[in-house]
Amino acid sequence: MFKPILLSSVAALGFVGTACAQPKAPPASLPIQNPTLDKEILARLDDYFAAVNAKDTKRFMGFFTPGEDLTVIEDKDLRMSRQEFLGFVDGFFKEVSEVQAVWEKRTVHPLAPGVAVVTGSFKVTGKDAKSLPMAFRSAFTFVLVKHQGEWRVKHVHESSLDL
Repeated sequence: MFKPILLSSVAALGFVGTACAQPKAPPASLPIQNPTLDKEILARLDDYFAAVNAKDTKRFMGFFTPGEDLTVIEDKDLRMSRQEFLGFVDGFFKEVSEVQAVWEKRTVHPLAPGVAVVTGSFKVTGKDAKSLPMAFRSAFTFVLVKHQGEWRVKHVHESSLDL
């Protein structure tokens, strides 16, 4: 009975010693830079805002991955399906008589072939349905995937910023 306990204790100490050993630092690496990829994704996002500014729901929704596996988080609102997000987009476009969305800052972060994150901020101005002025700014994180040769948004997270 003493032997198994001793052996398991020695094995556990060996595991703890290995687990506590300092790992070697990974070699320093620079961020992935791909100007062609950046240009391709940023052009796609310019088209994204062109669809917003035209209040074109069908064209706008074409920038998102097909199917129901889409998440959109805007401040405290969470939309867990494409259908739920479509309802929001339709409502927003009906609530504004004019809209002008412009990018303030965008940075592309390639993660793997066919996957990238874009972070930054944008500003939206315009008029609501009663022609009253409206304006807001947001910080954003988009996860994009290459789907059938086009970059499409898979996940959105936006947070309100001060004007």
